[in-house]
Amino acid sequence: MLIETAMNCSDIHWTEPVKVRGPQGQVIKIDGPLAALNAMTHQWPGGQSKQYNRARHLCMAALGRRVPACSIRDDFIAACVDAGIFAED
Repeated sequence: MLIETAMNCSDIHWTEPVKVRGPQGQVIKIDGPLAALNAMTHQWPGGQSKQYNRARHLCMAALGRRVPACSIRDDFIAACVDAGIFAED
């Protein structure tokens, strides 16, 4: 069954972005599961931990609207903490 919605996956955002440290130490704001998935696919340091795999899977589920995007933000933060890139304020 195909479900069509007027919303694009790039329209899915978190209320509060997650701040991570980029390769040169700059702070990057990740505003939702699409940006998180892109960062995890193209800019992730180190290997794929349990937290990484869980967050990646949940980001894809949120983009497919199988889980609410707001419910996976903490899982992405856990993966960032595990990778040593979470930028706290």
